[in-house]
Amino acid sequence: MVFFGWSSGEGWTNRKPIFRVSITSRLELQEAGRGNVDDQNLATISRRIVRYINRKSAVFANIKWGRDVLKYPRMGALSPIPESPECLDNGLCSPAAQVGDGSADLSSSESLEEFHVLAQDFFFQVVCEIELSNGLKAMIRATIDGMQEGFCPIPVREGKSGTYLMRGPLDGKPVSVFKPSDEEPGSPSNSKGSAGGRKGTFAGEGDVREVAAYLLDHPLKGEEGGFSGVPPTIRVKCSHAKFNYRKGFSIENPKIGSLQLYKENDGSLEDIGHNIHILEGLQRISVLDIRLANAGRHLGNILWRREQADGRVTLIPIDHAYCLPHSFESCLFDWRRWEATNKPFSDNIIEYVNSLDAEKDLQILKANGIDMPLDCIRVLRISTKLLKKAVDKGLSPRQIGSIMCRSTLDSDLEESKIEEIIRKAVASIPPKSSEEELLQAVYAQIDLHLDQFNA
Repeated sequence: MVFFGWSSGEGWTNRKPIFRVSITSRLELQEAGRGNVDDQNLATISRRIVRYINRKSAVFANIKWGRDVLKYPRMGALSPIPESPECLDNGLCSPAAQVGDGSADLSSSESLEEFHVLAQDFFFQVVCEIELSNGLKAMIRATIDGMQEGFCPIPVREGKSGTYLMRGPLDGKPVSVFKPSDEEPGSPSNSKGSAGGRKGTFAGEGDVREVAAYLLDHPLKGEEGGFSGVPPTIRVKCSHAKFNYRKGFSIENPKIGSLQLYKENDGSLEDIGHNIHILEGLQRISVLDIRLANAGRHLGNILWRREQADGRVTLIPIDHAYCLPHSFESCLFDWRRWEATNKPFSDNIIEYVNSLDAEKDLQILKANGIDMPLDCIRVLRISTKLLKKAVDKGLSPRQIGSIMCRSTLDSDLEESKIEEIIRKAVASIPPKSSEEELLQAVYAQIDLHLDQFNA
């Protein structure tokens, strides 16, 4: 039996459709004209029901089936989604619709409620209270539908953090990539023996940085990615038995992490020679890394794909858990090895750099619920200013990278040029100077260094 009605009650601004399903035995299904119903058919029917409920209603669906009975123990009195600490995170959230690929067709609350799913073997929730773009919605729906169809997440062997390929409902192919914050290097549930991450970052912050990198890549409406091609990324909660748990799997204890659109690719830049024509794409990625003071850019996290239509090579930057660090100690730009980064920036890249504004970028992050610590904000402001001033002086990506990166990453004795610039700026002002006075002193030192660079 399927009962359809309209919700009512205190606190609801709009009446919403609700569904209550009660299928008590195979006999009822057979009498309804479905023929013989075995356990496998019963499970298939239940999955279809829960998919329909999750899409159309604003309630959690928790289906449990035995040999003869389907029950809904969590439907209760058809109350709104509980806003308990276990089920809702009102902190950092995912990208806003204005930077997505089109306005959503539902109100903010409704568009998010359809992605709150509690099923028999998994839990999923978007950690966000704002409207999602249609592109992000499509990724989330495919991820949820894949789990509902029984396609389990696939652990990725490469890398130092726990990473999972989330599969779609039709053929089980990857549709998204989930990175739990508690499986980052140095986190308690990391199973790869990674002791820690990079200097200037802390374990458990990577998922927020992944979202920040997507936002600050300035994605445009109608496009999947932004200027440098960072795939759409949001923050979610998810439980599944295939994830790594330090104290055992519990569906009521979901992991929080980043969910990023999976992009088909032909490999990474580690796999191909330097003669491939990737000048524009690599320079765009260099702009992103310089702005965000990326401490984790190696050739293994720049994917490439040859477009079948025209043979063009498209680059896809991934893995931004080490961007926007607390300091400049560990900037790592492996693209400096490629000759393409020793050439001047193209005119359209220069135009983009000239349009950058660190204060507007901070507003974008804040509008999406990301409040960075002051030292991370300082890094963004300084690196953006350095990029703009260096491009104005005609420096190449490799030359700017030489200012930001130490020659030996693991050395505690050697400063990078940007660290030296900041040290000199601090020494040039009184101890109790304001943040603005510090920044102005740094910018003055940047000018001095760039003048010497061109001399």
